[in-house]
Amino acid sequence: THANISSGIVSYTLGLIGACATVDTACSTQLVAIHLARAEIVLSTSPQALAQGVGLLGPAWSSRFASLGMLSALGRCHSFDRQGDGYARADGAACFLLAESQPTCDSPEFSVTATAVQSDGPSASLSAPNGSAQRRLIMLVQPRQTFLTPTVPVECHGTGTLLGDP
Repeated sequence: THANISSGIVSYTLGLIGACATVDTACSTQLVAIHLARAEIVLSTSPQALAQGVGLLGPAWSSRFASLGMLSALGRCHSFDRQGDGYARADGAACFLLAESQPTCDSPEFSVTATAVQSDGPSASLSAPNGSAQRRLIMLVQPRQTFLTPTVPVECHGTGTLLGDP
């Protein structure tokens, strides 16, 4: 099945009504799906939204990534480590059901308080990060965040490469 019909199949099978889209933004696909799902709720388009992502390994992409030197020769991602020589690939899937905040819910599993998405614009290469653009995005999102607990979780994009983890 072609990738852009897969979300339609899920909606059809589960009887879901509302916006339905397939997103492919490489490493950030699941986070962009959560951003779009949250936007549907914030805009009151829907009281609930499903954001799911699947990554399956295939020989064509693995060969391409290996030829570009993106994969770790050690078979392990060493994020923020001098041993970092690339990343390790694996099959994976995740599914998140996001819903409007419920005043009766004392302890939600997690809370998505702010999101933003952007392309980094010009940089050294297509896959090279643009630190200034990323910094601006973080500064844009921080004022919109609200934390319900004193502990602040942090999610990072650690590729295990000198370029991706400066």
